[in-house]
Amino acid sequence: MENKQVEKVEKWSFWKDERGDFGVKQLAATIGVIILIALVVSYLKGGVLTGMVDKIWTYIYETLIQGMTG
Repeated sequence: MENKQVEKVEKWSFWKDERGDFGVKQLAATIGVIILIALVVSYLKGGVLTGMVDKIWTYIYETLIQGMTG
């Protein structure tokens, strides 16, 4: 029983202790943000961005410009 509590305290102190320039949590958060940005960029490069721009220009042309010119 005492071993489990010691393990719990050691694990907690590992995550709580942040000595040095970079802590474990800071490093994990940085890597997570980099991965998220990479996923968004790869998603947009796959043609999604082109499709979105086409839809916007079609909407602008059909709704606004043709509506003004009648």
